[in-house]
Amino acid sequence: MQAIAQIVALGAGGVTTSIGAVKSLGFVPEGHVGVKLRWGKVVHYSYNKYDRKSNKLHSMGDVIYYGPGWRWIIPYTHKFRTVSLLEQVMDLPSHEILLADDMIFEISAVINFRVVENIAYKALYKVDDYKDALNKLCITELRELLAEQTHGELRLAKVINQALFEAVHEIAYEKWGIEVLSFRLKETKPDEHTKALIQLEQAVQMRVNLLQKHIQATTGIDVAMASVLLGSGTLISSGPSSSPRSGTENGGKISYLEAVPEQPFPA
Repeated sequence: MQAIAQIVALGAGGVTTSIGAVKSLGFVPEGHVGVKLRWGKVVHYSYNKYDRKSNKLHSMGDVIYYGPGWRWIIPYTHKFRTVSLLEQVMDLPSHEILLADDMIFEISAVINFRVVENIAYKALYKVDDYKDALNKLCITELRELLAEQTHGELRLAKVINQALFEAVHEIAYEKWGIEVLSFRLKETKPDEHTKALIQLEQAVQMRVNLLQKHIQATTGIDVAMASVLLGSGTLISSGPSSSPRSGTENGGKISYLEAVPEQPFPA
């Protein structure tokens, strides 16, 4: 019985030792970087660190970052926090945005980003939730930028995407150690009222183009060019028996302008 008790005691001691060993290890997953805390404070370099060629690697006071793998720690004294360095994709949900021409669009976007390794401390300790902070920053910049654009300018996707990228890149990098890789519009959808206005605008433009083509076909006068010539004081003449002509008389002043005969409205 005494021998059995000794074996049980040895086994219990081994289990306790194993648990203690596990508590003495901190783990950093692949694709992550770890920061060690000692008594709740981030561990920094206590002196300048150089390589064999006397090149300075780290300055005193820089945060110590730990790569993937197991790391020894002192239980109850040290603690590890890790953050991913992998590229991440975040979808911004649709938001109704009022454009400069009072058109309302439901706009969604997507942003690609990653945490920068040598300043990952900012993502961990300079903001409560760096993803939420980045999300709100992007939505704010999206609203402010598109509030200065018209619905026609939404088609210039490359220009708008570049402007969005520039608006958030520097702020995210300096504040939270985040490198924004891209920020682009994903979908632009007008609401029902805006859709009706756009359709009306397109219908009016088509009607104007049709009228211009009809006038040019029946009179030989380009309406757009005629308005330019009239504004510059150039003579324009047209009639059923004479071909259209233009010229200047009396030093560039209009001496007469024959009226274009009324034409039937195009079907």
